[in-house]
Amino acid sequence: MTRLRLSFYLSILLLTIANTAAASGYYGENPEHKPSVFTYAFKGFGIGALVGTGVGYLAVRNEDFSDNWKPFALSVGIGTIAGVGLGLGTGFIDLASEHPGIGGIILRDTLYGTVLGIGVGVVAGLTSALVKNEWEYLAFGPALGAVIGAGAGLVIGIIEGGVQSARRKRENRRTITLTVSSVPGYDSQTIVMPAIKGTF
Repeated sequence: MTRLRLSFYLSILLLTIANTAAASGYYGENPEHKPSVFTYAFKGFGIGALVGTGVGYLAVRNEDFSDNWKPFALSVGIGTIAGVGLGLGTGFIDLASEHPGIGGIILRDTLYGTVLGIGVGVVAGLTSALVKNEWEYLAFGPALGAVIGAGAGLVIGIIEGGVQSARRKRENRRTITLTVSSVPGYDSQTIVMPAIKGTF
């Protein structure tokens, strides 16, 4: 009965944190090109708390929680601090960049991957619980999903950030082209002359 209550409370906690993290909104360009580093830190806080909770539960799920709650609490604490560090790191990346957005993409995709993993984990855990009549799966699914989703989201965010960075550099590339242009001249005569065309 104690394990069943723990599974239920853990599922509620994971879903609540995920909803809070997602409610802060997705990353968008700041009109002043000066994104707040603390915004990134708060998003990282949510990600770290989710992943830390998931890892902590996976570490103690096969043991008596009443006697092994310290590793769980330690995992949540370390995960939260690491998440804040991730948020601050990506925030400073954008702060130092002339074209902010890469760090935000990494953080956004990590958050989305974490939340998606929890959602899939809830469905898979509930299905397994109904089939096997083991309600502990209702907590195991979201916990495992949070860890896998965060890792997948982080990798995808790094790849997507690199692609967007390369695309932005191509779009902002300065070009100079020598061409020939015709202009109307005296007595409606057309004058052909060299011209320079470029993007700066």
